[in-house]
Amino acid sequence: MPVFLPYALIGLAIGLLVATFVEPSTSGVRIRQAPLSWRRLPYGASWSGVALVLIVAGAYQYSLVALAQGLSYQTPLAYLALVPIVALLLGWFAVARSARNPRTPRDLPLDFVLGRLSGIVLILIAVSASLILPARLGPVFWIDRLDLLGLPVFVAGLVVVFYGLRRLWTVKAAVLFLFLAWPLPYVVALGGWLDTFTNLTAGAIGRIANVLPLAQPANGDPTLFFIEHAGTSTAVSIGSACSGVNGLAGFILIGLALMYVVRGGFLRRLLWLAAGLLAVWFLNVVRIEILFLAGTTLGPDVAINLLHPVAGLIAFNLGVIEMLLLVPRFGLEFAALPRASAPVEPVDVIPPDSRSRRRVALATLSLGLALSLVAAVANIGYARYEPLGSDLDGTAPARAQVRNATIPGWSSALVEEIPSAHQFFGPDATWTRLLFSQTGPSTLRSSRPIYVDVIDTGDAASLATYGIVDCYSFHADRIEAQTSADMGAGVSAQVVTYFDPADRADWSAVWWERPAAINGQMTFERIVVFLPDSADATFGGMDPGTPVAGDVAFHDAQQFLVTFARDLTGGPAPRAFAGPRGG
Repeated sequence: MPVFLPYALIGLAIGLLVATFVEPSTSGVRIRQAPLSWRRLPYGASWSGVALVLIVAGAYQYSLVALAQGLSYQTPLAYLALVPIVALLLGWFAVARSARNPRTPRDLPLDFVLGRLSGIVLILIAVSASLILPARLGPVFWIDRLDLLGLPVFVAGLVVVFYGLRRLWTVKAAVLFLFLAWPLPYVVALGGWLDTFTNLTAGAIGRIANVLPLAQPANGDPTLFFIEHAGTSTAVSIGSACSGVNGLAGFILIGLALMYVVRGGFLRRLLWLAAGLLAVWFLNVVRIEILFLAGTTLGPDVAINLLHPVAGLIAFNLGVIEMLLLVPRFGLEFAALPRASAPVEPVDVIPPDSRSRRRVALATLSLGLALSLVAAVANIGYARYEPLGSDLDGTAPARAQVRNATIPGWSSALVEEIPSAHQFFGPDATWTRLLFSQTGPSTLRSSRPIYVDVIDTGDAASLATYGIVDCYSFHADRIEAQTSADMGAGVSAQVVTYFDPADRADWSAVWWERPAAINGQMTFERIVVFLPDSADATFGGMDPGTPVAGDVAFHDAQQFLVTFARDLTGGPAPRAFAGPRGG
């Protein structure tokens, strides 16, 4: 997104505010005695409300764009991008419904002043957090998406500054709904059963394969299937996101919002929600079978590269539309809304009965806008926490030749070329797994072999979407330690130690991402150096100055992996393997 865009949005918002609150007069300008009539926009919308939305979009533009990127990928939390949109609709619904009620009395003068000041306090809390927390927490701030926790606080403050505390109470459901955009609670909740749900979906696909043989299950891996086209077999993995958990999470969000606008018994609404979850899961199974059919008839490129990115979104939308149409079947009904032509009583954003009130309102409004500009600048700065960044100038160093690197006394072997690279990282992606073993005297010594994954793709957003730490968390792995290390050439690596409850083993890993040039073309590369049972291995030759974190039992493993990774990328390249390549 161009850097100037958020400022343009904020400028447009300020222009709308000026049109709302200020009008020309014979002596220059004066404060409007009442804002533009709500009748100018349908269903209770107001120009000041449009301005409020634009200010929020400008102040949190980078966070919202990063959230929206998940919609184009099959990730467990892809539909969290719907939360701001649904919250906006809930706010509109609450305002439109409240417009039919009798007008409430104005706040007392003291309440008016304290109310506006409380709005400034809320905005100040959100802006302060956006400035202080990133500086103190570093990349962890962005990995845990703490920026999204400030969004509802910021919105609440703006609502109070614009309309007062009474209007915040009216739209409280919409503001609270914004907290559901924070991904960390979902990661914790899904981690305990995500693999089980994936196996459940893969088991259903396997049973269907016995009747409708569009794909053949792989031996030993219930989540892997092979499709045949033109004599060529292609592997397709039923990953955690492809299992349909993203659709279920998205429908829960939609369902919670509909609970607010649907009238009927609580048990009936719960039954409707459960039926919707079952319908969305079933449509996801149908989606997978359609992809298999497309792969066998039209080819895997059509199925994976053309249909796969959009099929999940289509299936989800069909499920939502189906359940909306079935609302009356469950004995429920949508709450009535005022007609577009129904007269709606205007609400004075700046009460006209007191000059002091107008001064307080303008002062708090001006301060709120100034703080919003600070929030916008801080939010744009979050790009520096992305491993690849977002300010690339179109140039990049040559790709590190990790696949062809050698370390004295070590041999390397190709473990596999992982076929799901295309499925997750794009049609041009490659995913290579190597195994490095010590075979002779060496400065770097390890009692265990080292695994190295190298992923190349032209789609930087896919690397951000399928992050390493998120992957560990979704599969119920417990992050025990995390820090960063300098790899040189401006590249910072993440060092992480985690516990895998399935294998009852501790793993340590070092990973980093960087832009790279291949034959003059810009591409992006992720390298992961990892080691199982790292607490039980012995090491030698590591750099003692490397940063460590967590339990002292993992410090040697962390320092060794960082030193090993630096040797992989810092030596002369390209060179041939010191050992055999084999499958």
